[in-house]
Amino acid sequence: MIFDSKHQARADIKGKVLQAFFAIFLAGILGGILSALIQGINPFPVPTPVMGENFWEQAEAYAPEFLPGTIFNMVSSLALSFFFISVLSIGLNNFFIRNGQQKALDVVSSLFIGFKTRYAFILKTLLTLFLAVAIYVVPIYGLMVVGLLVAFTQPIVGAVISVLVLVGFIFLIIKLLDYALVTFLLADEEVEFEQPKDYLDASKQMIKGYKLDFVLLALSFILWFIASAFTFFLLLIWLLPYMYQSYANFYLKLKPKKEVVETSLETEEM
Repeated sequence: MIFDSKHQARADIKGKVLQAFFAIFLAGILGGILSALIQGINPFPVPTPVMGENFWEQAEAYAPEFLPGTIFNMVSSLALSFFFISVLSIGLNNFFIRNGQQKALDVVSSLFIGFKTRYAFILKTLLTLFLAVAIYVVPIYGLMVVGLLVAFTQPIVGAVISVLVLVGFIFLIIKLLDYALVTFLLADEEVEFEQPKDYLDASKQMIKGYKLDFVLLALSFILWFIASAFTFFLLLIWLLPYMYQSYANFYLKLKPKKEVVETSLETEEM
C-alpha cells in the first residue's frame, strides 16, 4: 500500500511539480497573511516579539498587562484555523485528489472549492469531528492535570496517573487515526453524504486495518526532510507535492465505490 501510493505519486506529479508546489505555497501564504492581518488589528498591547521564539512560549505574554492581547490572538487564531485554514486545506486535498484521478487541474478553483460549495456543511462536519475527538482529549488532559497536582505530594499516585495518561495518549492517537481520511472524503467531489457523521463513519471503515500503513507512510518522509536541509530546503519544491500526492493516493486506493460505502453505512445504522 505504502510503496504503491508513493510510486504512483512520483508518476502523478511528473511535469506538475511547480503547479503542485504553487498550490501548497499559496495555501500557506494565504493563511499566514490573514493571521498577520488579524493579529495586526489586535486592540490590546502585546509583548515585543522575540526572534526565534514562538509567541505562545513567551512568559511575558501571560503577564496581566498582556493577557487580554494574548487571549485575543489565541481566539482569533482558533477562529481563523476553523473557518478558513481548515477549509483551505480541504481544497488542497481536492487538488491532489483530482490529480490522482487524472482530472483537469486548477489551483485556485481547487483551493476555494470548500468555500464555493457546502461551506456550512463542511464546518458542521469539522465541528462534529472536533467533538468526537474532544470526548477523548478532555478526560486525558484532565487526568494529566490531576497527575501534575498530586505528583509532589503523592509520588506513587502520580506515577500511576502518569502511566494512565501515557496509555490514554496512545489510545487517543489510535482514535485520531480513525478520522484521518475525513478531510479527504470532504475534498472528494465524487463523495457526498447527507450527514456529517457519515464522513466520520466512512473514514473509520476505510482505514480499518491500514492505520499502521498510514503512520509508516508519514514516517517514510522523515529522511527526505532531513536531506532537504542539505539542499537549503530547495528539495521541498519536489518533496511537498510528492508527500501530498502520496497521501491522496493512499486515500484513493482505500476509497470504495460510493454505492458500497452508502450500503455499508445503512447496514451499520440498522
